[in-house]
Parts: sequence; C-alpha cells; structure tokens
Amino acid sequence: MPAASTGVFPERCGEAALVLTSPPYGTSTHGHVRVGAKSGGGKVDKWDHRYSTDRGDLAHQNLDGLLEGFGQILARSAILLRPFGVVAVTVRPIRVKGELIDLPGLVTDTAQQAGLVLTDRLAAAAGRSA
Repeated sequence: MPAASTGVFPERCGEAALVLTSPPYGTSTHGHVRVGAKSGGGKVDKWDHRYSTDRGDLAHQNLDGLLEGFGQILARSAILLRPFGVVAVTVRPIRVKGELIDLPGLVTDTAQQAGLVLTDRLAAAAGRSA
C-alpha cells in the first residue's frame, strides 16, 4: 500500500513509534451517564454511548466485515510506523449471538495478514487493593 493511500497524516508515514487502537465491540460504547436523583432512584440519562448511526461504520458490521475493516486500519497503521515501531491493540473476547468469540486471536491473525508481526501478547486484569 503506497504511503499516500493511508488517507491520514501522509506526511507522518514512517515516523510513529506507537499506534494504539482497539476494534469496536458493537454499536455501543460506555459513554456517560447521569442519575437524576441523588439516591440513585431517578431517571438515568446516557450520552455519547453510540459510535454513530451510520450503517457503514465499522461498529455496525458483522464479524467478517469488522475484521476486514480493522485489517485495513492495521495495514494503514503499519505504514505510519518507524523502524521497530509498535502497533498495540487492546482487544477482548466478545459474544456474537451467544457464542464466545476469540476476538484477540482473530485480530492477531488479521494483523499478521496486514504484514504485522506479533511480538507479545499480554493480559491485564483489574483488581482492587485491600
């Protein structure tokens, strides 16, 4: 893929030390909420909890469409990297129609098809301190 085809920051091709990205997990995001009553019993207002209403948006695609689109993002991200640069992807398993999908494994395969090389796979867990 020629550098000019990245469509984003063509003047920065080959300069990025790190690109951090994450695929959408569906049409909803965490967004923001506000509870109307101080006791927590009031109306809940939500905003900024949708990627978009555009059906062409990656968040609205089926799994195959998501992986194809995310593969394009990864390929364009690779063009932005300087030598030994890193594309870091935060990703978790998802459920599609009740079936648990290994999205991290599928994204790893997609990244390799985009010309990236897996150097590490890390897991993080959130916990609370005593």
